[in-house]
Amino acid sequence: NNLGSGGAEAFLMNIYRNIDRSKVQFDFLIRSRENNQLKPEIEAMGGKVYIMPPFPQKLFANYKSVDKFLRDNAKKYTAIHVHANALIYVKPLELAYKYNIPCRIIHSHNTFTNVKILHNFNKNRIDKWVTHRFACSDLAAEWMFENKEYCFVPNGVNLEKFSYCEQDRNDIREKYNLKHKFVVGNVGRLTPQKNHVFLLEIFAEIYKKNTDARLLLVGDGEDKEKIEKWIQEKRLSEAVIFTGAVSNVAQY
Repeated sequence: NNLGSGGAEAFLMNIYRNIDRSKVQFDFLIRSRENNQLKPEIEAMGGKVYIMPPFPQKLFANYKSVDKFLRDNAKKYTAIHVHANALIYVKPLELAYKYNIPCRIIHSHNTFTNVKILHNFNKNRIDKWVTHRFACSDLAAEWMFENKEYCFVPNGVNLEKFSYCEQDRNDIREKYNLKHKFVVGNVGRLTPQKNHVFLLEIFAEIYKKNTDARLLLVGDGEDKEKIEKWIQEKRLSEAVIFTGAVSNVAQY
């Protein structure tokens, strides 16, 4: 969708920053002008970013633009790699097949969607178009591909970035007034898949035992209002901190 701070984006950037870009180069075809803080870094590393009209808000304009882009540029590419939370947006795979991009990858990053009818309808439709199936877990593969052959690709993380740093600890604690507090931290989009309600139920029990406890929620998403309402109902507003989406997750 965009080049923001989501999990699929982080996974892709971990690869892109570490591959030999003199041998393999990535370009990015996205469908939103919002939340694209990774764009300057990508362009500095030699990648190009192409922004199409938003989907599904401008569905036909998006399809028309993607069709033109792939018709004009397909010969430049040896592969197209579609990262999917569900089989809702499969037009790029169909067009890549139409315009003869030789390697066409669909990559499952999820195990759930509210748009089940369309997702299930597309499960068999994509068989003609894809050459490779990737998944971040066996469950994600079974959900999207059922019994079809796939390649498990772990969501690799650069552990050195997340090693302990006392300066980072002190800076973050000072920023959010967390000195001498017992901090529970969580990083993730505020969406149903991340199950924040369960996290909040656990934190409510912690808070009963220690009123110096604080919950630091790093991320943003469509469930924010629902989560805020739950927090207010449980009278935990002073104990829960929303950071919003951040670009320096490792420091947190």
